[in-house]
Amino acid sequence: MDRQEIAALAEEAGFPRISLYFPTHEKGREIQQDPIRLKNAVAEAAAELERAGWRGSDIDRVLDEARARTEYSDFWLHQGRALAAFIDGDGATRFVKLPEETGETVIVAERYHLRPLIRMFGARRRGYLLAVTREMAALHEVTQYDITRFQVEGMPESIDQVREEINFQDDVGFHSNMRGSVASHQGGAEGAPQFHGLGPSSEDYEEVELVEYLGRVARAADDHLDRYGAGAPLALVAEPRTYGHLRPLMKYHWMLDEGLQLNPAALDEKELHRRAWEALARDLDEDRDAALERLQAQLGSDGGAQRDIAALARAAVEGRLHSIFLEPGAHRWGHYDSDRHDVAFAEAPGNGEEDLIDFIAVRTLQQGGAVYAFEPPEADRLGPVAGVLRF
Repeated sequence: MDRQEIAALAEEAGFPRISLYFPTHEKGREIQQDPIRLKNAVAEAAAELERAGWRGSDIDRVLDEARARTEYSDFWLHQGRALAAFIDGDGATRFVKLPEETGETVIVAERYHLRPLIRMFGARRRGYLLAVTREMAALHEVTQYDITRFQVEGMPESIDQVREEINFQDDVGFHSNMRGSVASHQGGAEGAPQFHGLGPSSEDYEEVELVEYLGRVARAADDHLDRYGAGAPLALVAEPRTYGHLRPLMKYHWMLDEGLQLNPAALDEKELHRRAWEALARDLDEDRDAALERLQAQLGSDGGAQRDIAALARAAVEGRLHSIFLEPGAHRWGHYDSDRHDVAFAEAPGNGEEDLIDFIAVRTLQQGGAVYAFEPPEADRLGPVAGVLRF
């Protein structure tokens, strides 16, 4: 689950959009409780649909796929600490395994309730790791919970791939300032590779290969992160010599000043994840602290921050929110009127109503803003939602 997947769920609209959340167990006899929790959640969703005027046959059609999972099976042996289910009006059901425990929640509304996903996966609590050796180059997304490798267009898998692709003739020239490019041909001595300004030694030859390889890695990583990175920090891990060559080639703005100068191939996935998250979390915590300080300084001063839900909803739709903080358990029901650019409040969710705090959070995320959770003391003073404006 990532920001793009959350945004895709947010785009779906039309009653009903059913969101179910409940805790699960990763092992032990307690796993047998989990299908019962789903069964109870489905029953509550059926009651909500009935209150909205839906008939029994239509309710069954929407909930049948979810009900099929309410019997104990191998499906329940591979869950995390919680499970979410999203059911649309045609009954298509998507289950999402969650790495953090969440309360039991059933919401039937015009849109999916996505705030727990934002808190876990989208609230600027992720970064990237670029791990490079001669034998491997890999870009990973890193969260507190896991590490996931990406396929990156144009990134060589190893220095061997670069070596095979470059047609080193007897006469070869190389310009070190041609970042990410294949070496150009220049004159040289017959019978041996000659590199402009270098000579025929094996050490020079290996250095040229390494710089060419790392240039391609840097260009591919930069291009990918410029398109999809959304300002998340990047940590580089490589042995000191490789690190020293690669670090100046990287142009991604949010790269950490200090990466990890060690051999990533010497670490198993668990240890690589631990080291990467330790480095990235420091940067992410600094971002949150700076955003909170800015929020507190601007609230009530020059209008650069807001706590009013209607004003925040308008700003979120217009892409004017730099960052928001929200109280994880708070709800404000209603809907956003796009014609009047205002909100209408309601006492409870229902046909056409949704959680307005969720609405603000999702649209802030879609527009590239940062979403953070209030800690309990902060929520008491500033909650349930507050945001800093870009303009």
